[in-house]
Amino acid sequence: MKLSAFCTDSRIVKQGDIFVAIPCNDIIQHISEALIKGAKLIFTQEYYSWINNNKIVLVNDTRLLASKLASFYYPKQPKINIAITGTNGKSSVAHFLSQMLLLCNIKSANLGTLGLFINGIKTTPENITIPNLTTPDPSNLHKILNYLSENNINNLVFEASSAALDQKRLHSVNLTTAAFTNLASDHLDYHKSYEDYLNSKLLLFSDILKQDKTAVVFGDDEYLYNKVKNIHSNIITYGFNKNNNIYASNINSNIDAIKFDLFIDNKIFRNLELHLTGEFQLLNVLCAISLLYVIGIDIEKIVKVLDKLTALQGRMERIHNNTLENNPINNKYITHNIIESKTTNNDEIIHNNIINKTILHPNIFIDYAHTSEGFRTALLTLKKYCKGKLICVFGCGGNRDATKRKEFGSIANELVDISIITDDNPRNEDPALIRQEIKSTCPNAIEIPDRDEAINTAISLMNTEDIVAIIGKGHETEQVYNNKTRYFSDNEVVIKYLNKDV
Repeated sequence: MKLSAFCTDSRIVKQGDIFVAIPCNDIIQHISEALIKGAKLIFTQEYYSWINNNKIVLVNDTRLLASKLASFYYPKQPKINIAITGTNGKSSVAHFLSQMLLLCNIKSANLGTLGLFINGIKTTPENITIPNLTTPDPSNLHKILNYLSENNINNLVFEASSAALDQKRLHSVNLTTAAFTNLASDHLDYHKSYEDYLNSKLLLFSDILKQDKTAVVFGDDEYLYNKVKNIHSNIITYGFNKNNNIYASNINSNIDAIKFDLFIDNKIFRNLELHLTGEFQLLNVLCAISLLYVIGIDIEKIVKVLDKLTALQGRMERIHNNTLENNPINNKYITHNIIESKTTNNDEIIHNNIINKTILHPNIFIDYAHTSEGFRTALLTLKKYCKGKLICVFGCGGNRDATKRKEFGSIANELVDISIITDDNPRNEDPALIRQEIKSTCPNAIEIPDRDEAINTAISLMNTEDIVAIIGKGHETEQVYNNKTRYFSDNEVVIKYLNKDV
């Protein structure tokens, strides 16, 4: 007997399908549309008297049902499934883990914010939708799992967002291990409170990862560790504290690299090196190492490939190091006019000299930081290595947690020498009002609405020892105004500016 197809999207229902009605404000319209299109069964959490009784099936939880049906229709999964949750670092940890597996000649897949990557290559399998979500809906997620298994990809690492956990998209995945990277306030436009946000994250360890499986937790955060420990007893920790199971010590870093000793499994690996910027990236790598240790990858093999790791696109990405590797301006310089002012002892400008300067190795970074904690961490990292001025281009998204705006402004006002406030993704909000909210706590900032112009201005202000940080959009290649999307890439704007001097 042929199984009827099932779906949770009334727009794609076909004659004879099963429709699972997920609670929402428009549920009546969705059920009506599914009926008109010929749905054979409607699963709901509430009874609707106007629907033909023989088509209604009442259940306690349609979200959980959707997850179970997805695993029933698409039953195959990779042998090893690794989930990563946390406010910051999910994408980078997944990226580093996948890189290590690939460098150890182990096939793997990585699913998350940037899409599906199989052995490092972005992939969209036929008849499978890769949605623009951190974690796909249950149907597409289990289609992907099934596809990977059928193609002998036995290792999958994926990002688990708080919304996906709350909506039970992952509840039928057979997890091998899972990690909690860190915790800060985020997504309060979706969650009712910070506690609700945290509790959604914790579902990964209470409801999905089985108790006999090992959880990996950032151990330097005692509050976070205790929250996970209360619901999951089998834990290993990582961090910089020597009380962790896996930790780094004797850390020395500069803008180009991080050197450290690794302590793991009663062994010490000395003088290891990462070609990454920022000690938070070392924490991301430690998390990835911990997960690989849990699934049984030889630690001796892992440490041999650490110096080959590269940053994920848009995550503390140093443009001239990675993006321009095969670019004709690989000599890494920019030339532009700089106004040099000379003053008296009373700070009176006596004359300006317009001088032409060539800057070798311009330090330009793009980062996706979009939480207050991530923004602060990114700026503190760059400020630590900055010998000149720290110049930052940033904004805040519309129709998202508005409390971030004044926080971003305050952080920039504290840490940045030249702040340039611009548009992020205003969506359906007035971009001028968003910028105004940010500027209320960063009064000396330059306001340039056009992001292209803002980035170009920041680079034009650079001197030899300055750093430019372009923060908020990272890897994204679109900008949204009033439901209209235009192509936009911070990365490409920087490259275009640098190319003009070739």
